[in-house]
Formats: sequence, structure tokens, C-alpha cells
Amino acid sequence: MICVVDDILEDFSLFLRVEKGISEGVAKNYCYSVGRFLKWVDTPNPTRKDAVKYIDRLMKDKKKESTVRNILHALKHYYSFNGKELDLKPPKKRVKQIDYLTVMEAKSLLYKIDNIRDYAMVLVMLYGGLRVSEVCNLDREDIDFEEFTISVRNTKNRVDRTVMVTEKCIRAIEQYLETRIDTGNALFLSRKKKRISRNQVCRLVKKYALMADLRTYKENGIVKTRVSPHMLRHTAATNLIANDCDVVVVQQHLGHKDIQSTMKYVHVAKSTYGELYRKHVPRY
Repeated sequence: MICVVDDILEDFSLFLRVEKGISEGVAKNYCYSVGRFLKWVDTPNPTRKDAVKYIDRLMKDKKKESTVRNILHALKHYYSFNGKELDLKPPKKRVKQIDYLTVMEAKSLLYKIDNIRDYAMVLVMLYGGLRVSEVCNLDREDIDFEEFTISVRNTKNRVDRTVMVTEKCIRAIEQYLETRIDTGNALFLSRKKKRISRNQVCRLVKKYALMADLRTYKENGIVKTRVSPHMLRHTAATNLIANDCDVVVVQQHLGHKDIQSTMKYVHVAKSTYGELYRKHVPRY
């Protein structure tokens, strides 16, 4: 059965990437989920009832709603791959509270950065709202030093875009590149002169957030921080909305396929209404 499953998953992966246009990373996750499901049902041709029982088991095991939704998406693709339709409704999506940095917190974070590469990377996330994978994939040629723009290769939705950033951000990138003696194409390099990885970016952001004492908490006696690269993306979006930037512009800036993904920042930004009103209301 194991060899059979491996062959099936190889064909399934090809189906996802070529016929469905799904990225390699997502296809890999779907294949993992389907592989576990096939081992559980012990058949390469499961029925609708098999899927219902499996999803029910996951929910009884108190798996996160987001995890169950992702697994169900994978199963639906697999049933389609087998020429079937799986008409199961996913569990309701819980609306998470978006966490972002205030302007002062963002300044505190930047103040602690003493490395020009790291400073440039954080500015790219704070101003450009890039995903961490997009930051890692940037090349030198993606930076327009005259127009203050960055060409972003979107690894999630496969829709490239151009984002505006500030002159401060572009000049920081320029200063960083002036310290480089190599001619490599990758924009941000690790200490080993290789393209920087997602994990390295996450570690660096958390390091500076801890130094700035931002969003810290204790776990088993160890001080940790909730600040992450994705929180910097939330920060870029929320602050644009809070300063009356059109939601369609923010959608384009973030590379969202669905504007509903952008609308969540509108609701978050409303929480700043009182603060903004008090700041700008005339003093009669």
C-alpha cells in the first residue's frame, strides 16, 4: 500500500501544479494531508463517507479550524483528481484579531537594529507589506532606485506586483548594497553569502523585537515575543487604511486576490478612529 500511495501522490502533485496551477509549496502540503488520509482509510479510492468520518475524527481530536479547513481543501482536490466531487462544508472560519505595531512600536523596533541589511529588510516589510517569502525572493534588479518601487514575485498567488515604498526604504537598500562586494543577484544574503531564508528573517525580527521589549511574554521561564514578519505586514496595511488610503490600493499593495482579505484591515483601523479624531479635531 505504501508504494502505491507514493505513486498516487506523485501523480496528484503533478495534477495540482499543472492542472490546478497550485504552487509547489501548497501542493506539497496537500499531498502530505492526503497521504495521511489515505493511510487512515487504507484505500486509494475513498468514498464520501470515508471523508466525513475522517473530518469528524479531526474535529473530535480538537484540531484547529484552520487545520481542518486546509485538510478538507486538500481532500476536495484529491476527490476531483479521482473524478469525484466532495461536497462537504468546511468548519466556520474563526475571525482572528489582527495584531499590528503602533507607529511608536515600529520606531522602537527600528531603533534597536544596528545592522544595515536587517534595517533595510525590516523597512521593506513595514513600508512594502511584503510576505517573508517575498522578501527572501527579492533580487537586486527588483529595486527601482529612481521610482522608489519594488517588483514583487508573489509566491502565494502567483500574481506579480509592483509596490511603492518610501525614499528612506530605498536608500537603506542602497546603503546595504554598497557594503556588498559580490555580484550575486539575490538582494538579501545570509552571513554564508547565500539567499536569506524565511527562518533567518523570522529569527532576526524576533531578536530585535525582544531587544525593544515589544509584545513579550514568558513561556517556561523564557521571554518570547509575539512580533513576527507577518505582523509587520499587518502593520503596513493597517496604518495605510488608518491614514485614509483607498482599500483597493491597499489590496494591490498587499497582493490580495480577494478584496475581502483586505477588508479586515478596515475594521481594525476603525479602532484607531478615536485616537485619530482627538489628534485632528480643531480646538475651538
